[in-house]
Amino acid sequence: MDRGIKELTLSTIKDLDPRIETVVSQDIKRAIRDCKERPEEGKPRKVMLQIKITPVFEDGMCDDVNFQFFVDGKNPVRRTRLYRCGVKKQSFMPFFSPDNPEDISQPGFFQEPDGGSS
Repeated sequence: MDRGIKELTLSTIKDLDPRIETVVSQDIKRAIRDCKERPEEGKPRKVMLQIKITPVFEDGMCDDVNFQFFVDGKNPVRRTRLYRCGVKKQSFMPFFSPDNPEDISQPGFFQEPDGGSS
């Protein structure tokens, strides 16, 4: 092999472009942070490194190839709990009680059951 030339392997990708290793490491940390913050979410977190290799076809020969790297991290969707809102009859706007956001049928301390103020 020529001096200063490296074979492209999983361990030498960082020598080609150190940002690839950085992005993969950040996505791994993000997935682990999500596991720690939401351990009840049993779905797996994914970090994927995809490499696309395309032939460079010149003069009827393929002596070179193009490499392109894609890093993608996927965590399960974050959801809030379900909130039930009332709907005002005239404006059709939703309303809720900040004092009891889980149950619109229970008026807040200073609110009427219809969403108005007392």
